[in-house]
Amino acid sequence: RILQNIEIPKSLLGMAATICFELLADINEPVAIRCFSMTVLANISEKEPDIKNELRLLIEEQLPFGTAGFKSRARKVLKSISS
Repeated sequence: RILQNIEIPKSLLGMAATICFELLADINEPVAIRCFSMTVLANISEKEPDIKNELRLLIEEQLPFGTAGFKSRARKVLKSISS
């Protein structure tokens, strides 16, 4: 949760992105964890735009099956990475 509010050092961006992608992709993780991972990945994508497409695909794949909270965060993140 704290990672969404701090600047992650460049040396740790890859590791943080990998962990967040794994958490977001795991449907057995609690929705809150997956939503925080989405936000962290959106923040990382500002520095590493290469991950935007992968993030978009993963979110769009899970969007139809998500809870209301997940869908709300997903729409917000999709909007932020599209601009």
